[in-house]
Amino acid sequence: MRQFVSFLFLILLISCNGKKKQDSLVTDKNAEYIYDQLPDSLRPQIQFSHAEHNFGTFSNSTIKKVAFEFKNIGKSPLILHNVHGNCGCVTVMFTKRPIQPGQNGSIIVTYNGREYEKGKFFKEIVVNSNAVNRYFNLQIKGETK
Repeated sequence: MRQFVSFLFLILLISCNGKKKQDSLVTDKNAEYIYDQLPDSLRPQIQFSHAEHNFGTFSNSTIKKVAFEFKNIGKSPLILHNVHGNCGCVTVMFTKRPIQPGQNGSIIVTYNGREYEKGKFFKEIVVNSNAVNRYFNLQIKGETK
């Protein structure tokens, strides 16, 4: 009987934790909607230290990575909705937490051309956020041999 009561308590605890997460997601979405309604002068603004990277010439079997650093120079929290490449050879990792005004974040772009044709490449990475400039393109290029 004691084990059964413990099991029920555990189920209750898990279901309560899930509800808190759902409630916080709704609150985050509501807050994000409020940021979208602000005038441009009060909205987040994303500023990259650089928007293009040239890997140069390298072996096709080599995996290359670059970090694109950015700063929120706006007046409200910056939220990256989605960051993606236009090819299966590009993967990205990005800051998922809201970036407060004056704070920094990063997007790590990995290029893996092992299964693709050798030669010159140029790839764009689309950054979708709640910033004034909602969409921003980053670029990587190079040549594989």
